[in-house]
Amino acid sequence: MSTRRRRAKLALIIPAHNEQVVIASTIQSATKAGMPKKDIYVVDDNSSDDTSKIAVAMLGQANVLKVGRSGKAGAVKKAFGCFNIAERYQWVHVADADGVFGEEYFSALMPKLTRRYAAATGHVQSLPGGWISQFRTYEYTIGLEIMRRIQSWLGVITVIPGPTSCFRTDIFARIDFSDTSLTEDFDATLQIHRRKLGKIVYVPEAKAYTQDPKDYHDFTVQVARWYRGF
Repeated sequence: MSTRRRRAKLALIIPAHNEQVVIASTIQSATKAGMPKKDIYVVDDNSSDDTSKIAVAMLGQANVLKVGRSGKAGAVKKAFGCFNIAERYQWVHVADADGVFGEEYFSALMPKLTRRYAAATGHVQSLPGGWISQFRTYEYTIGLEIMRRIQSWLGVITVIPGPTSCFRTDIFARIDFSDTSLTEDFDATLQIHRRKLGKIVYVPEAKAYTQDPKDYHDFTVQVARWYRGF
């Protein structure tokens, strides 16, 4: 395989556990945003529902892997090895199974995927919802539109969010995605800085949408997990 061909390709890995309700819309949003189906891979983290069946119907058996319960980080590592991502692709994007890509996501992201950077991250927005989603819209505006632009300019991005995490495959293999970490995205970002693996670029035009917690209890559980992890 030529170097030119490898540079032109990006793999998308979607880890999923019991996501039969949303997995189809996530895959559809990726293809609508410009990602070829042949480069999309779903790793089913021991789902008990029809997640695998839906993914196979959309992508084919060769692009779907079912593993024993491994957690997100463990499932992604297994998919990375099983699908020979490092040998076949220069970049790998990891996405959440309940997220949605904006229509211009990959066209905005792809030009930034060069050897100049080790990792890239897009802009996270909330899907329409109740008061939690409205609050998150404010939170993301402050945290991303303002703070992350400044962090990117200074070269000190602290977190590559789960829904928009993209890595050069050669540095991905050097990151320890701990199965015991509560915040693997934060942990991976710090490793890039500490090990001096390269620069991280923020691409605000690459917009992805995430589903926020449905009620106050789920919101507090999520935030508590984030801060314990930090």
